[in-house]
Amino acid sequence: MSDVFTEVFAPLSSMSGQQIYENFRNAEGPAKLEQAGTQLSLVMSQYQDRVDQIKHLASSMEEGWTGAAGDAAQRSAGPLAIAHADAASHMSIASAMIANQSQAFYDTKNKVQPVPAIPEAPSTLENFVTLGSAKANYEDKVAAANKAAQANVDVMNTWTDTSSTHASGLPASYGTLDPSALDVAMTSPSTATPSI
Repeated sequence: MSDVFTEVFAPLSSMSGQQIYENFRNAEGPAKLEQAGTQLSLVMSQYQDRVDQIKHLASSMEEGWTGAAGDAAQRSAGPLAIAHADAASHMSIASAMIANQSQAFYDTKNKVQPVPAIPEAPSTLENFVTLGSAKANYEDKVAAANKAAQANVDVMNTWTDTSSTHASGLPASYGTLDPSALDVAMTSPSTATPSI
């Protein structure tokens, strides 16, 4: 994960304050990420529905099946419901990380600001004629540009840290289901002969 993170964010670390502003103002935005989040929410909802269906099925088997077959069927439905619930829980975490990352982009985009251009420094003559106000005006403009650039760098650093947190918060696994836990097998029908 860190290699991907470095590959994506390393070029951003050498950007000027104005480039950071342009990067966020002109960016495509998180629309594709939000689409993925929507699809993930649909799959998560299906998994949650499956949990309810499996529990209902287990209840039906308890009523309709008896003996060893009923016990085996109930034992197999339990792990299946647990696995689906576990996967849905992990999907919920991923969905939250996706939504938070999208919001972080919008927050950052709204915080970056254009960096004013720095004018040429006044000449000694110009500064003398204006009794030093040309230099003071120039220094004010430099200070404003530096302040805006630093604000953009700070916003970018916050966004980078937030993105890293979201990336590391994504589940690495969505659960597993041990096939042996299902304990269901097909057997050959008995070949008993009917009595007359």
